[in-house]
Amino acid sequence: MTQQYENQLIARIANYTQAMRKLGGRRFIFVGLPPVGCLPIVRTLLGTGPDTCHGDMNQLAASFNKRLAELVRLLKNETDTRATLIDVYTVVATATADPSRFGMADRDNKGMLWNRGN
Repeated sequence: MTQQYENQLIARIANYTQAMRKLGGRRFIFVGLPPVGCLPIVRTLLGTGPDTCHGDMNQLAASFNKRLAELVRLLKNETDTRATLIDVYTVVATATADPSRFGMADRDNKGMLWNRGN
């Protein structure tokens, strides 16, 4: 995701949100991107392996999430508008870095696609 594409996505989200506000919408929930570089499909296709995330992709997702958080902060300043951002990135990154924290003690059997023996 280039900076230009990121700008386009944020602008579209802002425009759609303003359109919904004009129609009477006042409560919005936004969901951020996960650490895309840690997704099993990305690890498999890019060959980083089951225990290594693709850092560049994660940086792009984090950058987008930062911009989305800024948009949500701006929306919260609008009269009678409630906006929430769900931070998926932190939850997934934490679970990936420390699976035992989520009850997954055996790192060799995390239930990921490449560990199912298929």
